[in-house]
Amino acid sequence: MKSVSPQSLNQAHAKEPPIQVIDVLTEQHFQAEHLPNAENACVYEISFIETATKIAPDKDREIALYGLSDQFEAARSAYEKLTEAGWTNVSVLQGGIEAWKDAGVPVLGDGQSLAAPSGEFAVDVDKSVDRWVGRNLVNQHDGSVSLSSAAIELDQGRLFGGKAVVDMESIFCRDIEDSKLAQVLIEAAKSAQASSATTDDKKSRRARTGGAPASGSTGRSRAAGRATKPASSARGTPPPR
Repeated sequence: MKSVSPQSLNQAHAKEPPIQVIDVLTEQHFQAEHLPNAENACVYEISFIETATKIAPDKDREIALYGLSDQFEAARSAYEKLTEAGWTNVSVLQGGIEAWKDAGVPVLGDGQSLAAPSGEFAVDVDKSVDRWVGRNLVNQHDGSVSLSSAAIELDQGRLFGGKAVVDMESIFCRDIEDSKLAQVLIEAAKSAQASSATTDDKKSRRARTGGAPASGSTGRSRAAGRATKPASSARGTPPPR
């Protein structure tokens, strides 16, 4: 990933054409403080690429992105999205806006501080996808699966937990062209999930009955073809900065 120091970026403002600076944080943070001549395109918005296209329609133009600091992933995520979408001359401000201020370079904005978000936030499952990778001793396969529900937990802007329920009926294998072979892999994944869910269900019933199996238990999973896993890969969520 290409980077630029605060001092170099400050000097680049005098270039012709000037470097295009993009703040990838939220609109509220942008209003509070931002670099001079910066435009705002929040990387966590679904419309990020569309907004970036309006700001920098020439994909060969020099662009500098910045987030809050190097402790957060906003700028890196924006860099990956723009380069994947075809922008060819993108860099990231080292240390983000915090390093810019530490270097003594002024910022613009109304100066109102923003509290880092805390709490649980729902994921927009219609605009999210979970990528999976499966491997054994000789092969590796990958694909996607839709989410039925998901949420992340933030503590002062930092991700510290989350959960997601994936819809196993939507599982898709990307790298096997033979549909029959792909279906064999998918059915194996469903079977493994169902076995795991059944085991968890039995453990739960034993715990409720003091260790004895519940009477008349069939061992059928209540997950009904779904599996729960961490939600760190989900997109389209209110994120840490």
